Amino acid sequence: MGKKITGVVLLLNSTKKEGNQLAQEVAEICMALGVELTVFESLAKVSSEDIANVLEVSCGKNPLIIVGGGDGSLLRAARICYGFRACLLGVNLGSLGFLSSLRKEEVCEHLGKILKGHYKISKRNALNVELWKNQQCCSKSWALNEAVISRGQHSHMIKVCVEIDGVLMTEYHCDGLIVSTATGSTAYSLSAGGPIVSPKAKAIIITPICPHALSNRPVVVDASEKVRIYLPAKNPGMILQVDGLEIQKMRPGDAVHLGVAECPIELLQLSDASFYEILRQKLRWSGTNV
Repeated sequence: MGKKITGVVLLLNSTKKEGNQLAQEVAEICMALGVELTVFESLAKVSSEDIANVLEVSCGKNPLIIVGGGDGSLLRAARICYGFRACLLGVNLGSLGFLSSLRKEEVCEHLGKILKGHYKISKRNALNVELWKNQQCCSKSWALNEAVISRGQHSHMIKVCVEIDGVLMTEYHCDGLIVSTATGSTAYSLSAGGPIVSPKAKAIIITPICPHALSNRPVVVDASEKVRIYLPAKNPGMILQVDGLEIQKMRPGDAVHLGVAECPIELLQLSDASFYEILRQKLRWSGTNV
């Protein structure tokens, strides 16, 4: 049982046709319960300042941010709302959806109970991501899912050195490297052969993309450990992507420092929701040999 919701912000992916219907149904439920609702019809045009203003003016002490779209929409919303006093609820208007696992019909069916406090919060670790050039930090960001170093448009294999707490672990020869949170283990890391990790686990997953050596396998390290990835000489130009939303160029000699962020992301879930049930449904595990 959670706290009563005092205000709702609805962020919509304008490319999803079901968004208008979702907005209408959410508005009817909020109006019936006397809960203030603010709707942004295009998530792509919303800024952190927009959200901060709404939370301060009309959402009270325990606001809820509902995101209508898919996992990409939720990642963008989490980025915009990072550090604010609000939890997020993803509504799946797309296809797969691990983060936005609830369908529109489910949310509308249970929203009344949610607003009254019948929900639970899942706290998800995020990654601090720092890009270093010439021994100086030139940019800071964070990721809910993953940070990816890849060869970009080049066809050549790259070399990437990985240190854990200042100790060299290995040099990967590969197409790229994924550093993900436990939440991100079911995203790009999974498609690259990484392990599925419970979102409750305090872990960082390092997964090479198409490694040259078969002995180069994914590695799971503790959330307290610091990861440093640097590019040795004679590498082509590479790119750093953070949750697929931020792209920066990298050159030999550059480094990326990663560690678990101090502030977690709070995702709202129905009281009876289970990660393993969602996993079974989304991956269509049947227990039979198919």
